[in-house]
Amino acid sequence: MDSDALNTFLVVHRRGGISNAAKALHRSQPAISRRIALLEQELGVPLFERVAGKTRLSDAGRVMVPYAERAVAAGRMPRTRCARCCVTAPDRSHSR
Repeated sequence: MDSDALNTFLVVHRRGGISNAAKALHRSQPAISRRIALLEQELGVPLFERVAGKTRLSDAGRVMVPYAERAVAAGRMPRTRCARCCVTAPDRSHSR
């Protein structure tokens, strides 16, 4: 499980379906479906219920949302901090 998979899960949830998420993420619908299927396989539970053309969170999906939100947010923050440090801090790797 990686942050891209979790972000994809969150976008499907927030956009209300695979097709809308695919548009928002600039990916194909089959790519989004596959990403969700792999995440569900890895977790061993369905994250969405697909009923009458609609995609809704399953019980496991509802539990997963806050964890995914925190994981995605945590994954973004260190990169932002690191990017600022790498730009402003001198390279000390060869100074010994």
